[in-house]
Amino acid sequence: MKLRPYQQRVVDSVIAELENSKSTLVVLPTGGGKTVCFAHLVGHFMKQGRVMVIAHREELIRQAASKIEQIVGYRPAIEMADEWADEEGFNRPKVVVASVQTLVTGRVNRFNPEDFALVITDEAHHCIAQSYRKVYDHILRGKTKHLGVTATPDRADEQALGQVFQTVAFDYELPQIIDDGWLVPIRQKLVMVEGLDYSKVKTTAGDLNQGDVAKAQANEQILHEMIAPIIDIAGTKKTIVFATPGSKKTEDGEDDFHIAQRMTEILNRHRPNAARRVSQDTPKVERRQMLQDFAAGRFQFLVNVGVL
Repeated sequence: MKLRPYQQRVVDSVIAELENSKSTLVVLPTGGGKTVCFAHLVGHFMKQGRVMVIAHREELIRQAASKIEQIVGYRPAIEMADEWADEEGFNRPKVVVASVQTLVTGRVNRFNPEDFALVITDEAHHCIAQSYRKVYDHILRGKTKHLGVTATPDRADEQALGQVFQTVAFDYELPQIIDDGWLVPIRQKLVMVEGLDYSKVKTTAGDLNQGDVAKAQANEQILHEMIAPIIDIAGTKKTIVFATPGSKKTEDGEDDFHIAQRMTEILNRHRPNAARRVSQDTPKVERRQMLQDFAAGRFQFLVNVGVL
């Protein structure tokens, strides 16, 4: 796969930066090809030793493994839940794509850090979490290099990431990559919904508090008024709806009004069988099939809760 000019600069910059630094960060907007870039870097560094890619969601793990196989011609082992990389035999995998949730249970100790030339953290703005720190305490001992890749982080992320990564090898901001013609311009449409009041929504870690958002949206009329323009604007195009994971609770703490579920039901009321909801609670096999069906155009609306 031929790299775009800026992607080649990413690869070259990381290689040069890691000559003198132990860790570096690449900031590349969504759609810029982060996975393509680090797959090429896997091909470079696996000549020096083993490579591990760490991510926090199954979709990212599968995507990384697939892209590495496509570009490098080597099928990585996967270390996630009931999938285990073979660390016992003589033919240990040169590349491992691993779940941070799996590694932090103690399975990271199966891997000898001295074997690894490079560790890559996908969605690196998450790496300030304690789970990542515990994994790094083991796998980044010795001379192992560390690359983080992320979309444009907010200011709080940038300050925290400076504690993990020594340098920034490449930073391509969203307005610039659009101006350069590599991503399509973002078109925004503001929709006013009567009765929807976000004035009491607090921020948590630089983002809207999902529980507060759920309380603000937990009204049947408000959701109908939110969904109507979505249907109108979408037309017949495939559409992803990013929904809050929150729900309105009863006094006993039980879910009383699940926002994403109601959004899906309302969409299907307007367009029968056009919408499905996917979340971290969706069984893995069902979730994988649902994403494949959406990509194939078998339904129009995917209501996403923390998966994509």
